[in-house]
Amino acid sequence: MTEPDGSTPADDIRTADDFARYLAWWHGQNPGVVFTAVAAAIDGDHGRLLWDAEQGGARAGGVDVFDFDADGRVRRVWSVGGQRSMRS
Repeated sequence: MTEPDGSTPADDIRTADDFARYLAWWHGQNPGVVFTAVAAAIDGDHGRLLWDAEQGGARAGGVDVFDFDADGRVRRVWSVGGQRSMRS
């Protein structure tokens, strides 16, 4: 995710702790944003999630693609956000 200042701090996430710190920071920068899962699928080592984010009546969507390790933990994630709802 590219931030308004052009930085991409999510690119530095490597551990669960990094992710937790990033989420806390992101929600602090974007209070009141609500994420909703629209559709999900898991196919062996891979998963997909379509989601919407909403704030103040405005809605935008995106997709996350996951790779899982042998224990079922997330190993890698790709995330892309858009400017329209995934429900439309």
